[in-house]
Amino acid sequence: MNDVIGKFGPAAGRFLIALIFLLSGFGKIGGFAQTAGFMAAKGLPMAEVLLVLSIIIEIGAALMLIVGWQARLGAAALFLWMIPVTLVFHNFWAAAAAQQQFEMAMFMKNIAMMGGLLYIMGRAALHHGLRVGAVQRKGLTGLRLSMVISCPCPSSSSGTRLRAPSTPRPPGRTG
Repeated sequence: MNDVIGKFGPAAGRFLIALIFLLSGFGKIGGFAQTAGFMAAKGLPMAEVLLVLSIIIEIGAALMLIVGWQARLGAAALFLWMIPVTLVFHNFWAAAAAQQQFEMAMFMKNIAMMGGLLYIMGRAALHHGLRVGAVQRKGLTGLRLSMVISCPCPSSSSGTRLRAPSTPRPPGRTG
């Protein structure tokens, strides 16, 4: 089970958190006029321009997370975009009493998603992404590696340490 989660979990997690942004971005395209009107009603200037930027950020960054290309950058873009979006559109402290609970839930949902984006920013390059490829391009595959394995052997009361064969050394190198 841990192998499956370790292998597919990061990509599945990036997909799941990106899905809400991807669908939201396409939804804004389908309801462009209504969304621009809603943004203008919230007091945002140049609502149409901000809406186009929001669509680009949501769809573009979500695709970056889904495919794993520059996932840190995509997560950072979404994280920074969510700060004003959350404060402007889910300001529960200024909402009417009937809307406060709903707006607080939406505010906390956005905070939780921002936490997930921070996690991606901190972990994405460690497991899957361009850093792995960069290490391989640096030629580190020529390092001499050896692995020590402890195993109980019937001929000995204590464990015998076996050395796995090391990678071959380039000609002319010793030790």
